[in-house]
Amino acid sequence: MKIFNYDRKQVDGRACPFQSTFINDGSIAYHGTSSAAEIAIEKSGFQWNDTVYSRSDIEAVANVFRQLGWAGWSRGGFPVLGSFSTGDFRHLGDSDQKPIFFSAASKRALLYASRDWAGGETARALRIAFEDLDAFLNSQDFRRKVLWHEWQRLWHAWHELAPTFGRDPEIPQAYMPDSIDNIAFDHFYYLRMQLREVIPSEDALFQGAEAVSFTEGWLREKLIELQPLRERCNRPKTDYAYGVVYAVRFYEEDLDQLVNNNRDLISLVPVAPARIAAKALIDSDAVELAVDSGLYHDYAEEEMRMDDLDGIFTRARAKARA
Repeated sequence: MKIFNYDRKQVDGRACPFQSTFINDGSIAYHGTSSAAEIAIEKSGFQWNDTVYSRSDIEAVANVFRQLGWAGWSRGGFPVLGSFSTGDFRHLGDSDQKPIFFSAASKRALLYASRDWAGGETARALRIAFEDLDAFLNSQDFRRKVLWHEWQRLWHAWHELAPTFGRDPEIPQAYMPDSIDNIAFDHFYYLRMQLREVIPSEDALFQGAEAVSFTEGWLREKLIELQPLRERCNRPKTDYAYGVVYAVRFYEEDLDQLVNNNRDLISLVPVAPARIAAKALIDSDAVELAVDSGLYHDYAEEEMRMDDLDGIFTRARAKARA
């Protein structure tokens, strides 16, 4: 396995982490990760396991948001858990296993080699979700900001929908906060329950969850229960020393277990370490600069070249269309 070193100078030059070695090789795909996963990958290959989180762990965190009726403050937290992360499992049916994702472009893989993404997209989403829940529990100013925003959203939805279902859109004065300074969870909870009466599912993200009237004690207990998961999700970021991008070779024989998904190549089975053609060790400063400068978005030329090659991505795409 050939090893490349990638530093700030190469980022400034917007260079490929592999010095364009595989630019005309249509059999190569890329996987970005961190030093924390390096030993396991090179010993056992690319395979998902539930040592950091499981499908039920994701659901447990997502359900806290659903019970609150809140989608979180950050788009990188609950919205990812409620859609992309759980959707990943559907590729393998009811196995509670996730496939492995590879990119057509080495530069795009740099994002997943950064400290913020250590452990993968789902681990990152869980970390962000916990931060949102922490802020909701511990900061009254933050909680009021959230509730004011959510109450106004529900108030407009109720006024629009209530007449359609023959309901009086006016609500009791007790549930009409006059400013962000005096809003409470009960104001939001009342409107949410009114909407649930006329639209039982309320929203696909919250469907099936039992709404709760928030108390600090309730949320604190939930976070205590989830603390072991939180520690597992934090570990890849804490253990991060540098980023790693692998160049991985696929063959015609792999096509039956490969799925093309936009810019990704998804392997439904583990990928052996013998398939690693090379790795690029990404200096931690270089990764941060690559992310801050948007270099990981600079992959159009790489992807266009992959499209021109009669390689694994074009064949997987053709298979999907067949």
